[in-house]
Amino acid sequence: MQFFLSMAARLLLLATFFALPAAHAQGLSFIPGSINFTNTAAGSVSTEQTVSVQFIPSPPMAMTLNVTSVGPPSNSAFTVTSNTCLIGSYVPFAICEVKLTFTAPPTAGPVLGTFSFVTNELGPLNLGLSGNSEGAAPQAITFTSTAPSGATVGGTYEISATGGGSGNPVVFSIDPSSADVCSVGGSTVSFLAPGNCIVLADQAGSPAFEEAPQQSQSFEVAAAPLTPQAINVTSTALGTAFVGGTYEVAATGGASGEPVVFTIDASASSVCSITGNTVSFLAEGTCVIHANQAGNATYAAAPQAEQSFNVSAAPVIPSQAATPVPVVGAWGLALLTAFLSGFAFMRQRRKL
Repeated sequence: MQFFLSMAARLLLLATFFALPAAHAQGLSFIPGSINFTNTAAGSVSTEQTVSVQFIPSPPMAMTLNVTSVGPPSNSAFTVTSNTCLIGSYVPFAICEVKLTFTAPPTAGPVLGTFSFVTNELGPLNLGLSGNSEGAAPQAITFTSTAPSGATVGGTYEISATGGGSGNPVVFSIDPSSADVCSVGGSTVSFLAPGNCIVLADQAGSPAFEEAPQQSQSFEVAAAPLTPQAINVTSTALGTAFVGGTYEVAATGGASGEPVVFTIDASASSVCSITGNTVSFLAEGTCVIHANQAGNATYAAAPQAEQSFNVSAAPVIPSQAATPVPVVGAWGLALLTAFLSGFAFMRQRRKL
């Protein structure tokens, strides 16, 4: 009785499987007979689909089927996620399952594959697999920062851009023609020298997205404005300058470190001369001294400073005349003699 119930159950199962769409491949029944994945976006993975495999013997086949190899899919776009169909002997009406997914490749178009069972008795028995891909989606880069209009050497600029849906970052680089003008580290562009700075933007692709077309942003970099300097003459012009004299001129300059250099204005070249900072007075007139300080890459040349004063002729010192010796005439000599004689007489009387 148990034997007949078992046979009835098998016949009922067999009837059920024959009622479903199936592919009978020389003794193996695939339900469904093939798998068609409907997802189309490149890089996307389809939902899992299941194929039931059953050995249904056909006369005069033996009552077992010896399977020596199972899978894998002939196209790597199809992936086995679960498989209970193992290598070995398959008895009639035994069922196993294969579960698969499909990953749409970047190239658009249909994708075909097979999942094979290799048997001793019947050779390879294949399950047909198919899918379709629309191909990788395009990407585009858009700059979200505005190129600077007043870039100068020594400054920086934060550049930014958005890309496509791949999730890969937008990477910035400098065009080789601008390597001396600017550089970039991450998103910070540094200005090195005057010229045209060209920044390139790239975004890599993925299985679902194409590589984005390269974009560029360019702008002019100008020389940095120079820091002004000023000269301050620290020595006071002589109130009275005379021909033959000298004067030590002194001044301080700006932060460039360049020396303050003194010269004589061409109009005063006959009036005074200078060596180092010593001014010599040559002739009457107006002495005009110029002070200049050179600039450098950071500092501008200082505006010329000037100091002027009058030079006068040297004063004349009067010579000392000799004291005149008095000249005594005849009457004067007679009076002097009489005076001296009287003086001598009076002294003599006093002695007596």
